Amino acid sequence: DPFTEEKFREIFIPQNIPERLEKVRKGQSKADEELEDIKNDLSKWLVEPQVLPKLPEEIKKLITNRVAWVKTRDRGVWKVINLLKESGADPAAARNVERRMLKREKFLNDLQRTRIKALGARKRFYENLAKEIFDRYEMLIIKDISLKKLALKEMAEQLPDEARWVRFVAALGELVGCLERRAERTKGVLVKLDPAYLTRTCHICNHINNPNRPEKLFWTCEKCGTKWDQDKNAAVNLYEQGIERLKLAQTG
Repeated sequence: DPFTEEKFREIFIPQNIPERLEKVRKGQSKADEELEDIKNDLSKWLVEPQVLPKLPEEIKKLITNRVAWVKTRDRGVWKVINLLKESGADPAAARNVERRMLKREKFLNDLQRTRIKALGARKRFYENLAKEIFDRYEMLIIKDISLKKLALKEMAEQLPDEARWVRFVAALGELVGCLERRAERTKGVLVKLDPAYLTRTCHICNHINNPNRPEKLFWTCEKCGTKWDQDKNAAVNLYEQGIERLKLAQTG
């Protein structure tokens, strides 16, 4: 039976890695909201009658151009704050905005440190996984997926944000890179196969199925009636095609 449990093992990224990255994602969203609140408060205050006449022309042009102001990010807000301080227009209010921006900046710096630690932990996990695989096996067979084409396809299909997030957390490209480097270092064999039809081809009768719901995990072969897990079915096809390719290479 090609589906014996000894032959299949699911790999999960340690839970603390996606949890850290999720914390960063939510924190970034919170920081973006705070920046918009600061800009809204700042724009309301700047157009008050007692403040507007004292403003430098550069600030007046910016806040009256709604398109430019909406696109303004941290650097633009800091520029406004510095010009306000130089102009002397309500210095207390300018200091208040400055304190809010400094607090936001510290929060973002903390988030960046969390992000760097999480990405470093993910890389180490993949490096250790690649080492474990090639310490145990001389050959690994994987799908030869064009990550660039996959990214373009996702953009064209407007993949939901959550699905994009899962792809980012999994970082397939980083995993493949770790496998390639480890194979080269240990003289292991890394075989990449065309992924076409691997999931849809029944490993029992070789019939190419046409699932009407390809996202379903389980599928029953239209020809022989065998029910299989699509991921495991693709893994068996990968293994058999990889072995066949190696045999051809050795005899050729």
